[in-house]
Amino acid sequence: MIDGWTISLASALIVVVTAALFIGSTIVHKDSSAGRLWAAGYLAGILTTTSFLAWQLSPELWWASAVGNAGFVAGTAFFWLGCRRHNGRRGPYWAAALGSSVVFLAGVVAGPSDDAWAGAQVYFAAIAVFAVLAAVESSRGEMRRARGSRPMLVVFSVEAAFFTGRLIFFTVEGPDTAIFDLFFGSSALALVTMIMSVVLSNSMSLIRFAQGTRAESASRSDRRQIAHTCYTGDDVLTEGAFGRIVRDRLDRSEFHDEQLALLHFDLDDLSEINMAFGPAHANAILAKYTAVVRKFGPPHADIGVAGTGRLVVAAPFASADEALAMAAIVQRGLLEDSEVQLTGLRPTASVGIALTDYTGFDYGRLSRAARQACRQASDAGGNRSVVDTGAGQNAASDTGAR
Repeated sequence: MIDGWTISLASALIVVVTAALFIGSTIVHKDSSAGRLWAAGYLAGILTTTSFLAWQLSPELWWASAVGNAGFVAGTAFFWLGCRRHNGRRGPYWAAALGSSVVFLAGVVAGPSDDAWAGAQVYFAAIAVFAVLAAVESSRGEMRRARGSRPMLVVFSVEAAFFTGRLIFFTVEGPDTAIFDLFFGSSALALVTMIMSVVLSNSMSLIRFAQGTRAESASRSDRRQIAHTCYTGDDVLTEGAFGRIVRDRLDRSEFHDEQLALLHFDLDDLSEINMAFGPAHANAILAKYTAVVRKFGPPHADIGVAGTGRLVVAAPFASADEALAMAAIVQRGLLEDSEVQLTGLRPTASVGIALTDYTGFDYGRLSRAARQACRQASDAGGNRSVVDTGAGQNAASDTGAR
C-alpha cells in the first residue's frame, strides 16, 4: 500500500506542474481578467504545496503549516473571484485577503507547540465557505452557459462537502480516529487535491479560450466598440441582443401569422477537442465553427451566441423540412471545411430545431424547445438534427457518420 508521504509528494508534483502550465499559458497569451485570477489561485496552490512539504521535511518550521493553510484558502477564494469576474461581477477581493489572514493567524497563535492541528477548524470552515461560493458562482450567469463549468461545479461541490465533513468529524470525533484518518486525513486530502487540480485546469482553460482569437486579441477600444454594436468578436450577436431582436421578429411574425424557426447549434465533443489538442486549437476550432455557421446559414437569418460552442439561428421557414435542410447544409459545410479538421478528429455539430407552429410565439418556450431538441441530438451521438414537434416524440434526422 502506498504510504501517506508518497501520496503527498505525488499530489505536490501534480499541483506544481499543473499550476506552472496554467500560469505559463496565462503569461504567454493575452488572457482575460478571470483567467488571471484563476492563475493567482494556482500560484497560491504552489505556495500551499511547498509550505506543506517544507513543514513535513523540517518540523521546526512550524509556521509553514499555517502558511500552507492560508494559501489553500486564498487559492479557493481566487477561483471563486475568477468565476465572479467571468460572470461580469467584480470582487470582493478583500474577502480573499481577510479569509487567508484569519486562517494564518489561527495557525500561528499557538506558537511552536506540538499541536499539528492548530487552527484547523477555522481553516476547514474557510475552505468550505469559499468552495460553496465558487460552486454557486459556477452555476449562474455566463459560467452556467459555459461548457467547461459543469466539471468546475462538481469539483467545488466535492471540495465543499469534503471540508465540511472534515470540520464535522474533527469537532465531534477528533483527528486521531480511524474514520477521520481514512476519509478526511492527509492522504485523502492529497487525492482530492490531485483530482481538483487537473479537472479545474482543463475546465478553466476551455472557458477562458472560448471567446475566439479575435475577441482575445482585440484592443480595449475594439472591445468597447464591440460592446456598443452588440456583436461579439466573431461577428455574431451577443445573447442579449439576439434575444431582443428575435422577440421583435416573433411579435411581427405572430401578427402576420408566419412561421419562424429557431435552430440551436452545439459543437460536439468540445471538451475532448480541448483535452486532446489544447486550448489554442480548441479556440481556433470555435472561431472557424462560428465562421462556417455564418457562411452557410441563410442570408436573412439572425445569428447569435448562446454559450461556449453554442450558436442560435432565427429565420423564417415554411416547414420543418426546410429547417432540417438548412441544418444539414451547415453540418456538411463544417465537415467539408478543411481548415477546421484536425488529425483523427472531425468537428461536427448537433442541431435542435423549434418552430412557432409547434411551440407558439413565446421566445422563452421556443428557446427551451430548441435547446432540449439539441440536447437530444447530442445525446444520440452528435452530428444529428432533432425537430421539436410539441408532441413529446421529436423527429430526428441523422446527417451522417462522424
